[in-house]
Amino acid sequence: MQVLEASLPQPEDENGMTYDCARWVAIWGCLSCGWWYEEFTKFDDADDNRIKRRVAVLREFTADANDLPLAALSTELISRPGVLHDVHPGRLEVLVADILGEFFSTEVKVVGRTGDGGIDLVFVNCDRPFAVQVKRRQSQESKEGVALVREFLGACLLEDVRNGIIVTTAGSFTSGAVAAANQTVSKGLFESFDLIRSIP
Repeated sequence: MQVLEASLPQPEDENGMTYDCARWVAIWGCLSCGWWYEEFTKFDDADDNRIKRRVAVLREFTADANDLPLAALSTELISRPGVLHDVHPGRLEVLVADILGEFFSTEVKVVGRTGDGGIDLVFVNCDRPFAVQVKRRQSQESKEGVALVREFLGACLLEDVRNGIIVTTAGSFTSGAVAAANQTVSKGLFESFDLIRSIP
């Protein structure tokens, strides 16, 4: 967020006399997403230095909004990590794509759609194609089972991708899921297969 417009007028009465007080009026906004809010603060020395503030918000932060700006979401996650369980599944895919893109220094494309077979993101790293599945679970107590891993493995094999990643907000993967992921690499079916859980 940055200040789009601001003013600090010196108030006057009808006779042109100024008072020992000041007002700060600012419009804050995000140039990338268009969100903004107005901030009005009054400093009044004549009233025991009390500060009066009025803030008008154009739009409230809603974690499950599919058009939630990533900057707003990232800021919120710093102070409230648990909000990750409430993020819209589609927006979570975009967030994970942004994080992976920065980590691997590459472009990550969101391709998830109905009937995608479980592949939500794709990217290339060191000439190796990767497929990613992103799962949003509403409880940290949730566990990802072996069925999810096997389904995703099948989708990757059909697309001839040998590097897979599953990212979930669930608290853990079952032992069967971990074993299945490890076997794909040990048996030479995949070059890599990572199970990543993001716990607030």
